Amino acid sequence: MSASLIIWLVIVGLILLAVILIGIFHKSKSTEYDYIRDVIVPVTTPAVIALIGLILTLQSEQRQRLEAELQQQQQRADQQVTVMREIMVSQDRRDVSSLIAIDMQMAVHVRRLQVNDPITDPYTNFDEEAVFYFFGLHQTELVNVWASKGNLTFPRLWMANAFEAVIENVVTNILGADYMDPRLDPKVEAVMYKYFGGTFAGSDGAKMTPLLMDFHALLENDKNTILTAEERETLIAAFHRFQDRLHKKEIKEDDLINDLFAADGLVEYSYVGIFSDWYKLPQYAAEYIPPEPPLPPSPPAAFMEAFKDYGDNGATGTNTWNWVLKMTARSP
Repeated sequence: MSASLIIWLVIVGLILLAVILIGIFHKSKSTEYDYIRDVIVPVTTPAVIALIGLILTLQSEQRQRLEAELQQQQQRADQQVTVMREIMVSQDRRDVSSLIAIDMQMAVHVRRLQVNDPITDPYTNFDEEAVFYFFGLHQTELVNVWASKGNLTFPRLWMANAFEAVIENVVTNILGADYMDPRLDPKVEAVMYKYFGGTFAGSDGAKMTPLLMDFHALLENDKNTILTAEERETLIAAFHRFQDRLHKKEIKEDDLINDLFAADGLVEYSYVGIFSDWYKLPQYAAEYIPPEPPLPPSPPAAFMEAFKDYGDNGATGTNTWNWVLKMTARSP
């Protein structure tokens, strides 16, 4: 019951009480008929009419409020559908999601290398082949990410800057130089893009990317590839240089994993914020993401969504957030 209705009921009750008190005084000096005619009817009739009008007015207002709420709910639903449609057709989000899928596979194999260290047979270790394979995909997918770069992935500039820093760190860590360093062999880069970039057509005419087992077969002297003999030698030599850096501990494996996990966490943080209404998690709304540094020292719950299934009581997520703080401090 609304507060205004309660107030009016109290007012009407006081009026009726006044009528009764007046009637008691009046009745002692007149007949009962006179009391009804002179007191009850003149006083209660307007009160009853006013009460009925009030009830009708309140019902009308309530109906208008309900209609307004339904309209707002419909508008929010339409906005969510619009956002979801935007997500589905947004090339930059598809490219970023593809990059994250590649990086998570790379992280799995790096972790396996750490578990199996020391390596007893360095040139036949499949996890090393897998790390280099997914690194090749990472490099080529970076081109797609930059080509479709827009403002649809991250709701905050610091998130975009931190994401850019960690995914470029992956390249710098593995190659030992910035990916734009002129000292890097452009021929190796060209062969990498040709092989890992999905630029050749399969039997059905669709563009294809070689599978991990295809790359393994190439290293095992399988010449049935899209590369020429010279290109194949160039790619194998690049793989062996990667192995040498890995065995000499010139590639910082812990930093590599931190970069890969940080990229995943930042994307998860962004998507959970963007889809908070869709996920029915209003407490994770993008408006609660810090607009700029300094960032909170403890990882936000939305960021930790990316690490909730790791089974380590949040240790991986907390460590990754600390890495994000470090990268953010380094970003301009």
